[in-house]
Amino acid sequence: SSFVDVMAGGKERRAHQKEPGLLPRATPADVPEDIILAQRAQMNQVEQMPGFFIGMWTFSLFVDARIGAGLGLLWVVLRALYASTYRNGAGKKFLQMGLLKYTIPCYLILNFLCAGTIVTIAMKLFM
Repeated sequence: SSFVDVMAGGKERRAHQKEPGLLPRATPADVPEDIILAQRAQMNQVEQMPGFFIGMWTFSLFVDARIGAGLGLLWVVLRALYASTYRNGAGKKFLQMGLLKYTIPCYLILNFLCAGTIVTIAMKLFM
């Protein structure tokens, strides 16, 4: 998913003939919305990855690998749909993009993975 996001950002820059090195110095008015959305989708994926990897791997190691793998796969699919929806949201306000239908389930999955790990470890230590 992150690979697709990186490629989508490059595709948008190429379509608008914007060099990657120039964008950090550009003002928002100079950068087409398609590029901003593609970059924001990629940045959001990168921001979410550490929590996902920690939650999925610890849950898989300490609780149940099959459930961890299944929830991990579901999270990846939801995040891919989130990024695609975000990149295609040009001309819409943030709430009109429909991102919450992907964001909320992803947070629920992460919370389940982390809480499941904590409860399992606590039960093994104190019971």
